[in-house]
Amino acid sequence: MRKSLKFGALVCAVLFLASAGLYGQSDRSRRLAALTSDIAERTAHGRFADAGFTSAAKSRFLLMSQLAKTDPRSVLDNALSDDALAKIPANAKGYFETRAALSGELEVIAECEEHDGRIHRSLKKDDTRVDLYFANEPSGDLLTGAQVNTTGVLIGDRMVLEADGMTSTATKTTSDTTTASLTNTTGEKRVL
Repeated sequence: MRKSLKFGALVCAVLFLASAGLYGQSDRSRRLAALTSDIAERTAHGRFADAGFTSAAKSRFLLMSQLAKTDPRSVLDNALSDDALAKIPANAKGYFETRAALSGELEVIAECEEHDGRIHRSLKKDDTRVDLYFANEPSGDLLTGAQVNTTGVLIGDRMVLEADGMTSTATKTTSDTTTASLTNTTGEKRVL
């Protein structure tokens, strides 16, 4: 009897935490899926006039923007189709993602902590910067300064893309090589 009471209390505690949103990531992903379904339904039937549409669109955009950093796969999985995006009224387009192809200079910053490390990538073009978030870690060794093309889902100043959504535009890189000129220095110095 005591074991079943403890188990029942544990189940209640888990359900409470889940309903309070304290499990975090998967709850937000499920919320995004529900909002996307609601928006897709409204879009399919042309129901844009009610306040519920605008409210759902704002909530979804905010959630997608947050999940771009922590769960890019969820963002890509819940992106609206091009057909659905084309039906969105002009006055509401600011609350929705766009599919985009951007080119520019890659910036890579490694953030190293004692127990955690992250790699931040962004695309710079003129005076703008777009943060890049990958659903899968990209292969290759594209470094800061590389000229790249990207294709993905743009949410404000954040782009979410697949690992193959970024390619280098340079076909050949060159570098100048100088020899060590100081005493007691050895090896080759490379200057890009």
